Amino acid sequence: MSHQNQGRGRQSYRGQSQGRGYGRGRSCDQNQGQNQPQNPNPSWNRGRNQSQSQSQNRGQRIDQSQGRGSRSSQHREVNRPVENPPEPPEEITKTEDKILNSVKIQADDWNITPRRPRYGTGRNEITLWANYFELDVDTRGKLFQYDIVFPDQERKPTGKKLARVVKLLLDSKKFEPYSVVTDFATTLISHTNLPEESFTVSYCDEHNVRESKSTMNYIVQIKYTDILLIDHLLEHLKDPNKPCERENIVKALNIFLNHYPQGSKGHATIGSSRSFPLDDTSRICKGLQFGCAAVKGYYSSIRPATSRILVNINVTYGIFHQKNGLAHIMSNFIKKWGDSPAALQKLAASLKGVRIEHNYLKDKTGNHIRRVRTIFDLASKEDGSPEKDERDKKQPRVPSYGAKAKEVEFWFNDGYITVSKFFQKENKVTTNSDLPLINVGSRTHPTYLLPDVCEVLAWERAKVVRYDKDMVSRIPIHGPSENANDIENNGLRAIGMSNGDARNSKRLENFGISVSKPKLITVKGRRLSEPEIQYNYGRAIKSSNWNLENIQLASKPVEKRWTCVIIQPRKDDTARLNDSLQELHDMLKKNGVSIGKPHPSNVETILYHEAKALESELRNVFGRVAEKVDFLLVVLPTKESFTYNYVKRLGDIEYGIPTLCIFRDTLIPKPRPSYFSPKPSGSSSGNSSRNAPIDTPKRISGNLVGNLALKLNLKFKNNNQTVNLGKLDSKLNLGETMIVGIDVTHSPVPGQPSIAGMVASIDKNLGQWPAVLRHQEKPRIEMVTHLREMLETRLNLWCSRHRSYPKNIIVYRDGVSEGQYKLVVNEELPKLKDACKKLYSQVDMPRITIVVVGKRHHTRFYAGKNRDNPSPGTVVDRGITEALNWDFFLQSHKAIRGTARPAHYFVVHDEIFGDKFKEGNAANALEIFTHSLCYIFGRSTGPVSICTPAYYADIACNRARCYVAAGTTSSAASQAQVAGSASDGQRPLGSEGLLLHPRMKDSMFYI
Repeated sequence: MSHQNQGRGRQSYRGQSQGRGYGRGRSCDQNQGQNQPQNPNPSWNRGRNQSQSQSQNRGQRIDQSQGRGSRSSQHREVNRPVENPPEPPEEITKTEDKILNSVKIQADDWNITPRRPRYGTGRNEITLWANYFELDVDTRGKLFQYDIVFPDQERKPTGKKLARVVKLLLDSKKFEPYSVVTDFATTLISHTNLPEESFTVSYCDEHNVRESKSTMNYIVQIKYTDILLIDHLLEHLKDPNKPCERENIVKALNIFLNHYPQGSKGHATIGSSRSFPLDDTSRICKGLQFGCAAVKGYYSSIRPATSRILVNINVTYGIFHQKNGLAHIMSNFIKKWGDSPAALQKLAASLKGVRIEHNYLKDKTGNHIRRVRTIFDLASKEDGSPEKDERDKKQPRVPSYGAKAKEVEFWFNDGYITVSKFFQKENKVTTNSDLPLINVGSRTHPTYLLPDVCEVLAWERAKVVRYDKDMVSRIPIHGPSENANDIENNGLRAIGMSNGDARNSKRLENFGISVSKPKLITVKGRRLSEPEIQYNYGRAIKSSNWNLENIQLASKPVEKRWTCVIIQPRKDDTARLNDSLQELHDMLKKNGVSIGKPHPSNVETILYHEAKALESELRNVFGRVAEKVDFLLVVLPTKESFTYNYVKRLGDIEYGIPTLCIFRDTLIPKPRPSYFSPKPSGSSSGNSSRNAPIDTPKRISGNLVGNLALKLNLKFKNNNQTVNLGKLDSKLNLGETMIVGIDVTHSPVPGQPSIAGMVASIDKNLGQWPAVLRHQEKPRIEMVTHLREMLETRLNLWCSRHRSYPKNIIVYRDGVSEGQYKLVVNEELPKLKDACKKLYSQVDMPRITIVVVGKRHHTRFYAGKNRDNPSPGTVVDRGITEALNWDFFLQSHKAIRGTARPAHYFVVHDEIFGDKFKEGNAANALEIFTHSLCYIFGRSTGPVSICTPAYYADIACNRARCYVAAGTTSSAASQAQVAGSASDGQRPLGSEGLLLHPRMKDSMFYI
């Protein structure tokens, strides 16, 4: 894994910039060790322009538009469009303008204030394809909504069992006369009235074909809740003054849209919106690690837009298990990641919910009985009843998490017996494996099985990809035109929106819902011009990519003291390291980053045999050099995570030393064999030494050095590029405006609190963005718990440099879904204002604007007749948006490959732009300002795909994940609590284990 290929915005030392996308991929020095979808080299480096993701479900979701691996030609469409995109319907544009200019419209419960001030305008207008289809509906049609109710709540099925019960209900003879759709959980939608009565459903698992005497019967009631009129939604989208139950209607339409693949045996599904046809044409990559296969599928969702209802379809990939032995999967995982407690937790999380089958049991006739069970967890010390008492002889005895069959005992007949002896005695099953036991019961009532006797069912979702990102590198990546044609030619059919089988055609006809024009819609967009970029010394740049040739980063380079630490060096590494360090020194100097000349005495070597020894050795090195160096260069042996986590925790929190990590093979390239050495005089032509390879040194990549130069300059608290905002600066006055980025990530330790990160600018140059980190109160909480105190720290830092607080605060909030916009306004905005009330006088309160940054969406645009990626700077705010909402899509970057994913910006609160630009176009001002912020990402020589403050906040959160992950195995760090109250009354709430060393707290430690 080369360091230069890991940056989310890589740059070229003498050539063109290479990386533009936002990377949830790991830069060696940024996010190493995070349980996020990361990739090595170009096929590893998943950026925001390459996907996601990720990771809502940041783990399994592999968006083909952001795909992995090398390009494949096996699935290219041959019928590419030859025409340029046609102009969007004129009536749509007229309706958008009419709604926007209406003074009668008031924001109501469904709409988020503020209203869109205007649509963006500009000369560089373009027409784009968008991956949407217009939905045709019978305006006379009605949707009858019913609830699925289980009178016996204690016996109510959940998860896959619930979906199975609902499917059995709909397949029963009583439902044959009716055409209904369902979410297979709580809701039925019908085009006619249904009988409100109770039904008895005899449960049988689709995999357990053998009848059982103890068949479970469920009583299911169908209760009417509402009549939904689709024409009300259409009229509302044309005139928002007209009332409408929009949320209920959209939900019902989504149930209709996704019913077909969810109920089809020929599809696998992930969630309610991602479906994967299981045929040979869709299965594009077999033979992944752990017996998995990647399957091409489609995301589909209903999207209300001005004057019409749209269907959004996008190509996506999912990773699924093929039928495979569970022991094989577990042993390969442990072989790769070890059997430490942290590794076993990851293994358990990747297997939880996966269905397995076994047939070691036999009936009276000697035939094998097939049983399907669901994995709950590995064997745990917590197994047993909540009132577990060591004196109670009926509780299982589990010595440690992930214990083996020969270690776990349970009460059987009149005494304890190990699981291995039980299987041997009762079932004639012997095992020699040393794998952890799996629990297919529950925490209070565990049921243990040997992995040896279990097989994972085919097409079970493979969550293992969350913890092993290498396995996705083989998935081919397709270009935008291939994806666009695939969506148009196959997408509607795959989700059941085209006339296929008779049953599906009847469903479409009965509900009066269809897509009559199976062509992607077109929308109007504009191309924003590149802002002017300037470094400390060098030419002014106005381009979407550039390099560092003749660029000086630091204004007054000061020679920095440093030490290099190489971990687990190979033979001859130390000798070649000195040459590499000298070359690195010389090349950094050309870009104005001055570090002391390397000397063999500056190199520390660490050899270790186990994790505890590594931690001890690292601590010794940090202790020796803490007061003597300005930064520490750490050479990592491999791309494993725990070493990186140790280094960052020790450097950032305990000793206050900036650290830069780099992989050994990147800094110390292996010698290249040369076959062109001159032939010695007198040698014969037959056996010349010309044919004998001679090792020649391989130079360090210029990309690598440029990447390190940018990072080091930021770590030394200097600025890299600045952006010229022109007329915008005179209105916004960045000397009085603080820009804030906020994000939330989830802990790498299951069950631990989520982590919030905040970065903020400190001056008008927008070069330095120090960060603050805090734990949330609970796991999986998206709204920031300690937001008030976090903003106070940023305001006080600003004041320490300006002797006054900023007059304007612009917040870019990452990590918020569409359904949480109101929560940002109702919960986070008051906390931001409370922080200001504490520091400002009542008459000097700052103005606040909050813009939500969305990246986990499925909107894609295609330009020209060849349906290529749009040019960087493309903005779209018409055609697929609603007139009253102030939002826009911005593709600021150039995708390295695959289909570019634009960022979605949604204004949920504004006190700045609408006021300062009321004489002009506030929409234009915000779009241009946001676009300019994409050009100042400090370690990139080109624009990134989401604006810099949101990007930095995401990286800071990922660094916090390193600290937490290191704390699970570090003896020193594990003593710190990760949630709770301040123990000494001085430590801020939520800061346990995340407080930076005083020398690091006001720096860009996370870069």
